[in-house]
Amino acid sequence: MVEESPESFISKWRRHAAQVELFAHTEGSPLLECGFGDVVMQLFERTGPYQSRPGAALVIINPVIEELRVMSGPQQAPHVESVGLSRIRLIGTIVERDGRSMVVQAGVPLVVSSLTGLPEEARVGAEVSVTSIAPVHAFVVADHVTTTERNSERHDDLL
Repeated sequence: MVEESPESFISKWRRHAAQVELFAHTEGSPLLECGFGDVVMQLFERTGPYQSRPGAALVIINPVIEELRVMSGPQQAPHVESVGLSRIRLIGTIVERDGRSMVVQAGVPLVVSSLTGLPEEARVGAEVSVTSIAPVHAFVVADHVTTTERNSERHDDLL
């Protein structure tokens, strides 16, 4: 288990939430489709199907490591790419590390978790390449919505 609960995960990592664009999703589907820059990916929503609305949102993107390489020598530009349904590959710099998780800045912040443990050389400042297992988890940070937006959404739901 990577986190104790969705709420505790959000509390711990909210400062590393990514600004993304959420697209409408199929009723009952646990997958969110989101975009940032020129990347579109599917994420497994961990915060409930009614937490998110289409449009701009703050989301903690949480891939779990399938393969991790600490890079040396000339580096590629930070980036994220979709490599399958709710699987990604990223290259970026570790900006924080805590236990079996690390925050990687890859053009967008990602809270990358390991099921086993992180190698010693995966330290803050290191450049890494990560391929994730499916699904990539998403924790929607709901409290960034203003009161006016909340009232508008509540009104829209009643129509």
